[in-house]
Amino acid sequence: EDEDKEVEDEENDNLAEVKNEKEWKKIKNELKAKKKELESQKDEVEKLKDELEEKYEAARESGDQELADQLKEELDSAKEDFRIIKDDMQSVILEKKQIIKNKYTKEEIEELKELEKKIIEEDPEVKVLSVDSILSDSGDIKFDTPPVVKNGRTLVPVRAITKGFGAKVDWNPETGETVITKGEVEIVLPLDTNKAIVNGEEIELDIKPGVISNRTYVPLRFIVETFGLNVDWDSDSETIEIEDDINEEESTEEESTEEESTEEESTEEESIGEESAEEESTEEESIEEENTEEESTEEESTEEESIEEESTEEESTEEESTEEESTEEESTEEESIEEESIGEESADQEVNTEGQTI
Repeated sequence: EDEDKEVEDEENDNLAEVKNEKEWKKIKNELKAKKKELESQKDEVEKLKDELEEKYEAARESGDQELADQLKEELDSAKEDFRIIKDDMQSVILEKKQIIKNKYTKEEIEELKELEKKIIEEDPEVKVLSVDSILSDSGDIKFDTPPVVKNGRTLVPVRAITKGFGAKVDWNPETGETVITKGEVEIVLPLDTNKAIVNGEEIELDIKPGVISNRTYVPLRFIVETFGLNVDWDSDSETIEIEDDINEEESTEEESTEEESTEEESTEEESIGEESAEEESTEEESIEEENTEEESTEEESTEEESIEEESTEEESTEEESTEEESTEEESTEEESIEEESIGEESADQEVNTEGQTI
């Protein structure tokens, strides 16, 4: 029973994890769409702001103070709109960061804090970043050791970044090389050198991979850009955002496929419900037909019994009638015999009389 309970609890945890993952993806996609809309608004307002600044400077130089004052008001309004949009974008980033934090348990957060202390002890020049400082719309990154900044470059544990983007990583202990493959892309990273090999072509890195706290760390920008992704640094929130503009259509298709799959499951459930209802209806109709057939059979049986009874009665009546006729015939024959006997006796008497007379 205890084993069954453990299995059931594990299944429930897995279902809850899948459900939370779907909800997380849904929220992430909503924030992504909101951020994209805000960026579009920001670009429009920034363009308008730049145009108004040029016109304002031109009006001042020409001495048209009235036009300059009018343009100044419009420029100030555009700057305020720009500030509001930027604040809204920061709110979206904060929401994303909170979602990332919520994916870690308290125990995992405590472990990361302990690792942060060890990393700083090993190399005081390294700056440790929080796990929510790297955001991605196209990957699901979860760190078991924190990302760091070294010599102005961001380094991340190789397994976290590769797993987050669906890549495969292998370690060759003989050559000391880390091999990362994703689709048709193969990246070979030798340790303690700023050289990398991408699909057989040697590339020079601005910082070499290394081992930090018994983990292999690789340059973030190089890896994600080689995967065909974009990296942006937001100085206001000190956040690195990894965006997948290239495969945005594929992402939309995947979301559409998920929605279609959900609709198909719903349709299948409705179809099953309809089939079940039809089967129940068919069963009811079959039962009604059987009942009707039974009633019909009973009626036919009753009719047959009635006919048999009537037939029996008729046969009985016929037999009685036959018997009566037979009795009557026998009675008639007896009467005839009696009459003949009487006649003979009368004749004998006449003969005797005649004899006496002679």
